[in-house]
Amino acid sequence: MRRLIVSCVGVGLLVLLCASSAWADSSADGSEVTTGDQVVKSDKMPATSVIYKNLTVIRLNPLGLQNRFGLFWRKRLSDSDSLLRKNTYMMAGATAMVTPSLQRFGARVEVQPLAILQLFAGADLTWFLGNFDYMTSYKSADANYSDTDLKAASEAGQNYGAMGLRLTFGGILQGKVGPIAIRSNTRVHYYRMDTRDDDPLWFDIFDDILSPSRGFTFVQNNDVLFVRGRLVAGIRHTWSRSLLGDLADTPAVKALDTPRDSTHRVGPFIAYRLNDQDPYVTSMFRRPTLVVLTQWWVQHPYRTGQDVSQAFPWTVVAFAFGGQFSASN
Repeated sequence: MRRLIVSCVGVGLLVLLCASSAWADSSADGSEVTTGDQVVKSDKMPATSVIYKNLTVIRLNPLGLQNRFGLFWRKRLSDSDSLLRKNTYMMAGATAMVTPSLQRFGARVEVQPLAILQLFAGADLTWFLGNFDYMTSYKSADANYSDTDLKAASEAGQNYGAMGLRLTFGGILQGKVGPIAIRSNTRVHYYRMDTRDDDPLWFDIFDDILSPSRGFTFVQNNDVLFVRGRLVAGIRHTWSRSLLGDLADTPAVKALDTPRDSTHRVGPFIAYRLNDQDPYVTSMFRRPTLVVLTQWWVQHPYRTGQDVSQAFPWTVVAFAFGGQFSASN
């Protein structure tokens, strides 16, 4: 927890120093980039609007395929043209994520009171289908949940379908000076998973970490990026942490070579927007963007040579777009 706080404070101070001379780029990591096809000039957010966002992701190490969709009502908070307050907003809506192995449906609220700060919260129901080697749960934190053992557990019929509740809250600190952007995105999850036999632990394939069935996990992405026109490129560090409490404080877990409650990976990020569409025009298809993110595992119980070679990176290829159904000024 101390490490999380120090990291957030450090990035926050750097962003605040940059804010007086920089416009914060809320799409700096590519995941929120959405563009369109109308030749209409508009750099000011509508007073109210109905928008959607769509992101399709293919992932390797671990393998994954997902589509995320959100439909939102958005309200502009300020008419100011100042760097810190221009295009601030609040929005709320419904979200969904569909994959071959799990589904999520829920709601999200997002507020950006300043250009450098975004806060969000959400709740969703998670449903594992019991296929593709998931879901698997455990009695002890020294259990083996490598890809090899997950496959063996599936062949032995140990994976199963399950449902649960996930609550999410967090924030983003961001800033940009010239072509250089920085961004820190911290998510906190609270899970209540309906595990078999009330197992206290389960393997979360989405964040690739051993998670408590009743408890918290954290994920933080820190980016340093170069932004020029439609191109965004840079480096991302990802830290994941689960609060296992007494489950991780046993002689068997302490004797392991790598922690069971923390992972790290780092590597290059690149996103390219396919057109020059302005961000706030009304269009059903806006700002299509290709994203490639490759990170090598620095710390992981099974992906730094124990089960999977450390030379094999975590890799994501994604396509993002969005649209604006209606707007009022």
